[in-house]
Parts: sequence; structure tokens; C-alpha cells
Amino acid sequence: MEKNKKKKKWFKKAHLRELLEKIVFSVFLFKYKKYKNKDTKQYFNSDIQRKKEKNILVVSLDALGDNAIKLEAVRKISEYAGSPKNITILCEEKWESLYRGYGYNVFTENNKRIRYKRALMYRKVNSFDYDVVIHYDFSRVLESEKYIFSKNGLEKLNCLDSVDYVLDKNCLMLKKLTGKDYTREEVRPSVENFKNILNAKQDILEEQNNNLKPISIGIGAAESFRMMSSKKIIEVINYLSNKYPERELYLLGTGKRQKKYVENIIHSVKNPNVKNFVDKTTLVESIKLLDNSYFFIGFDSGLGNVAFSLRKKLISLFWQNNLKLWMHDKFNDSKVIYGSGINPINDGINGNDVLNSITIEQIENSLNDLGL
Repeated sequence: MEKNKKKKKWFKKAHLRELLEKIVFSVFLFKYKKYKNKDTKQYFNSDIQRKKEKNILVVSLDALGDNAIKLEAVRKISEYAGSPKNITILCEEKWESLYRGYGYNVFTENNKRIRYKRALMYRKVNSFDYDVVIHYDFSRVLESEKYIFSKNGLEKLNCLDSVDYVLDKNCLMLKKLTGKDYTREEVRPSVENFKNILNAKQDILEEQNNNLKPISIGIGAAESFRMMSSKKIIEVINYLSNKYPERELYLLGTGKRQKKYVENIIHSVKNPNVKNFVDKTTLVESIKLLDNSYFFIGFDSGLGNVAFSLRKKLISLFWQNNLKLWMHDKFNDSKVIYGSGINPINDGINGNDVLNSITIEQIENSLNDLGL
């Protein structure tokens, strides 16, 4: 009986996947693994600080909002490195446009589930030598920490420090790298960080009267519990339609979940001023639309972080009230609101009692506070 249990465990899919991954990565990265023991130096005790030109790899294999929030910090890293050409970015392929155009070298990852392609990606990255590798994820240890090596030895930094607010992670990262202190305002991205995107010609954008710029509404998020129930967001859209009858309302988002979600909204709202751009725009086009907006209102999402980075007036509709890491309420142009949990309008699929109990009065007060 005991032997049968062990046999079953051996043939579990997860166990086999783990074993296969070890074999694949060992084969493809054998040439570089011999350099692993050189990754031991303490950063401030090394000669790197004294070099005028430093080759730095920034690994950022996470979501849209995280990458947008890092853009100003990456620019400061490139200044420290001596030139943008000394910076290499490793990111997901769909976020490449955020970095391309600033003179950075960009490697992309688009096959997370295909092991040999991930191993090939790491082999390509390891074929270059770096002085510093920054594993730039705000919440977890990256796989890349196990598979990036350098024959010259390298310094590895991450930003897993426990802080109350995400921009403080940028400040701490830069201090680790440069030894200097930075403020939140200094590391907050700005329109300048998106210049290569905003200067690109996009047919999707029509010239708008400055006094009648559209309102952008982000109706998507990474998880359904961060999205309002369809009934609740319809209530919000109808309120905005009545308050701003001459302005167009742009619904922005991407993916199958948002596409299905928005169908019910469009059917129920029946307002010609509400324009559905969900799953119809590229990242570059969405950023252009956001930049041309009067203000942005939406959930805890990547687009919300892009709007914050573009310095648009912003209202974030939040799904919780205790984790402050991604709440951009430390700035005068940004408001975060969440409900009391009383009398929520739920649909059994999206959001929770906190998000679905946000009131129109709360939204109205935030609009007034922002001068909108």
C-alpha cells in the first residue's frame, strides 16, 4: 500500500513539471551556471560604484501598472549607469513599448509556460555581462534570481523591502544603488516618461476640444474581485453621463473577462456618448486616450497606475481599505474611495461588499475635491 502511494506521488503532474524544468534549465544554462559562485560580492564594497559606465540589467517581469510606476526610477538608474545604452530591460513582450524608444536595450519574455523557451531567453540574457542586476518586482522573489549569471560576477539587488506605499520601494531601490535619498515626488513617473508613446501617431485618437475632453473609465482589473458588479458600474456610468452630458465617456480595458463584462454595460447604458474601447486598442493607443482625457476613474488596475503616472486627475474605486501599498492618495490629484460594506449592490461574480457599496455621494465628493 505504501509503495502505491509513493508511486502516485512520483507521477503527479506538478512533480513531473518541476523535474522537467530542472532538466531543461540545467541543459540550456550549463555554460553559465559555473559562474554562479561569483555572485557573492557586497555591492558597496565593490569597484562598481567608481565606474563611470556601468552595465545594468533591470528584470521586470510583472504587470502593466508595476512597470508604469517604475519608469522614472529606471530613468534615474540610466543616469547612474552613465547612459541609457548601458541599461537592459527584461520585461513581458506586451509592455515593451513602455521602454522601447529611450535608448534602452530590451529583452522580452512571452512564453512563460514553455520551459525551453524560457531557458533560451535566460541563455540569451546571460550571454551579456552586467555589473548590476536589479530583480525589480514589488512583492515576490523572481525566478530570474536563480537563472541569471555573469562571468565577471555581478551585484544583485531586489526591492522586497516592507513599506507602506509602492513609491517608497522605488526610493529604497535607488538608495541601494546610488547611496542617495529620494522623495516620492522625485520617483513618481510623469508625462515625460511616456514621450515616445505620446509622440507616436495613432489614428484612434481624434482631435478634441480642450474644454470637452472625454472621461476615461477603466472597467477592468487583474482579478474579478477588484471589479465592481456590473449593476454598480452601470450606476456610476449613468451618474457621470448625467453630470457631464456633453462629454464622451471612454470605456477602457482588455481581455476576455472585460470584453464580456462590458457587453452588459453597453446594453444597459444606451448612451451614444459612451464609447466602448475594451479590447479594441493597443497599449500605446490606450495610453494616448488616457493622456487626452479630462480625468480617469477606475478600479485598482494597470490603467489606473498609468493614469496616475501620466499625472491625470484620478479617482480609484478600491476593493479593500487596509492594504495601502497601491493607494495613490498621497497626492493632491488622486483620490481613493472604498465603501463601508453596507447595502452593497452585488452580482455574485464581480467585486466584494467594500467595492460594491461605494456610493455616488462619495464619487461626487471626490470630483468636487479634484475641482472637476
